[in-house]
Amino acid sequence: MESDDINIKGCLVEIERQLNWGPGEAWTTNDFKALSDKVHAATGTNLSVATLKRLWGTIDYQSKPTATTLNALAQYLGHENWKAYQYASSLPKEDIQKKHASAPAKKKRPIGIIVSLLIILPLGAWLLFYISNKDQEEVKPLPDASLFSFSSKQAVSEGVPNSVIFDYDASPASATDTVFIQQSWDERLRQQVPHDKKVHTSIYYYPGYFQAKLVVNDSIVKQHPVYITSMGWLPLVEQEKVPVYFKVEDVIKGNGALSLPIEKLTSNNIHLQPETPWTSYFYVRPFDRVKSDNLVFETEIRNDFREGAGICQHTEIHLLLAGGALIVPLAIKGCISGLALYDVDGKVEDPTPLGVNFSDWVKVRYEVNDMTGRLFINDELAYDSLNLHFGPVEVVGLKFRFQGTGSINYVKLWGKDKELVFEENF
Repeated sequence: MESDDINIKGCLVEIERQLNWGPGEAWTTNDFKALSDKVHAATGTNLSVATLKRLWGTIDYQSKPTATTLNALAQYLGHENWKAYQYASSLPKEDIQKKHASAPAKKKRPIGIIVSLLIILPLGAWLLFYISNKDQEEVKPLPDASLFSFSSKQAVSEGVPNSVIFDYDASPASATDTVFIQQSWDERLRQQVPHDKKVHTSIYYYPGYFQAKLVVNDSIVKQHPVYITSMGWLPLVEQEKVPVYFKVEDVIKGNGALSLPIEKLTSNNIHLQPETPWTSYFYVRPFDRVKSDNLVFETEIRNDFREGAGICQHTEIHLLLAGGALIVPLAIKGCISGLALYDVDGKVEDPTPLGVNFSDWVKVRYEVNDMTGRLFINDELAYDSLNLHFGPVEVVGLKFRFQGTGSINYVKLWGKDKELVFEENF
């Protein structure tokens, strides 16, 4: 129904205004993940990243959102449910309708209007009754999440690829419910499973700390961590399905740097144009005595590729946490527009300090003291008073990503009281 579409689009506009992150069409996956967390904190309902992307049209999907989804959005805006939002909404619907109208309606001829109304009005009343009852069916709550079970074990103790065997019980779901097992926050790694079966296997191609999820329709009923370590440094080139793995001997040089030469990529039939791939270096293992509330991380890196589609030299440093990451994105100064640094309050406004010159080593130092962060780039304070008040969580690994390829000169990590916990000089 057209009025429903207007209400949904009006609701999305209101959320955009409340968040003040700009238009949703320009949001990144991290933005949608942040919104998902906010909705869950406010309503107790888990709306997945993919569900939110479908609502904002960044993923092509023709079906209407479920009543559960609409109720969660309305509750996030402070209303009891979706119907309460529809009733109380005072957004300028005419403006929204003009903005999103796909085509002008055709004018009807006056002949036969009375006859048409005699037919349409009873039919419309029946449709309204049917839709109202259909909505009541859609809002039927899921069974108690405590009735479901979900656990896993790994085929090998460490390293990738790694098959994970999931044991699950989704029998409380009805035959009309759709059940999924999802490897992590990324809904592209979601697989449908029979609700009356008990075991499912899935391959993890990347090391890291993941929250595997048992999902019924669009609701997460159970989740638990899957932690896959890397057996030391793991160099790879990211691919859509299976990455291209390299041996440590292929990259660690005698000149004191971790580097994957372009020749190694091309000799493995990895094409750098027209779309430049990402090279990643993982080091995933527990760092004892290091948590997110008090730490110092320091490194020197360099992006070694600047041709064609890799002209921006996009680079990322990930300090992996048990349930998230501190991410520092970098690029040449002319490409900072697409960069986004986040803290608890959302996207940091000015990306200018993230623009660097990769013709030489770039030094990055991240200091966290009592959940407040400071970021230094080349010994200059780039960002101060970053809000990292999400609770102390363990540091579980490191990841460096380079568009094209890149080098790491050294890595150091200190814990509380400036205790040096990890140092790598290659």
